[in-house]
Amino acid sequence: MKQVIGIISYLPSNSSRESRKERLLRLLKQLEMYWPELPIIIVAQNWGNDNFLPENHLNDITVYNYENPLGILKARQTLREKFLSTDYEQIIMFDDDAIIKAYADQAREFLEKCKANPKGFMFLKGHRKDPLGIYDPAQLNGCCISRWLIEAEPLRDEWDPQKNGIFEDVVYAHLFHWKYPEYEFEVSGFACIQWSNPKYPLKSTWTITDRKCLEKTRALLEKIKQEFLDKSKK
Repeated sequence: MKQVIGIISYLPSNSSRESRKERLLRLLKQLEMYWPELPIIIVAQNWGNDNFLPENHLNDITVYNYENPLGILKARQTLREKFLSTDYEQIIMFDDDAIIKAYADQAREFLEKCKANPKGFMFLKGHRKDPLGIYDPAQLNGCCISRWLIEAEPLRDEWDPQKNGIFEDVVYAHLFHWKYPEYEFEVSGFACIQWSNPKYPLKSTWTITDRKCLEKTRALLEKIKQEFLDKSKK
């Protein structure tokens, strides 16, 4: 079972830049501590010439640097493409602001559970649930998806949060849940939270339009679910 970690990273060109570096470095330190044997793919946006990654890191890190921001959906689509261009069989995904909440033995159990389900998928069910379903609000933090499912389900352009106001991670997670229930597995004792620092208060992209985004996402989910149910009946 060949596994890889995939990370989406973006460094803004403002006062939050150092904070974003700090977030990613903290995540990389955790990954090195828990799973030093796993290679890491990073889709890096707007890094420029910054060379801030630690030297002699135990994980093998491959950085795909993009001079300009790709956008939320395009960055995820790019990570998918990079993963599919390799021979890895399973990807574990994180955003650069994720913090793993687990003891070392729980992190190892998480990885073993993923290995035991080589064709499956898992999205974390944390202590909080998103308003639209059963998973933790940041569905693509700490998720594990097999290669054949990634190949089967591209991230559709209509899910673009910046153009259409949709929570693309919510849609992606629930699509798998509805279409491939026999391949879903769960883990316990492992969670992710988002990085925070009172010196660098970074609000969500969707703070202002949060309610509208929820309504649009709910409507799209119902549409996709109905289309799937209709197709299943046929």
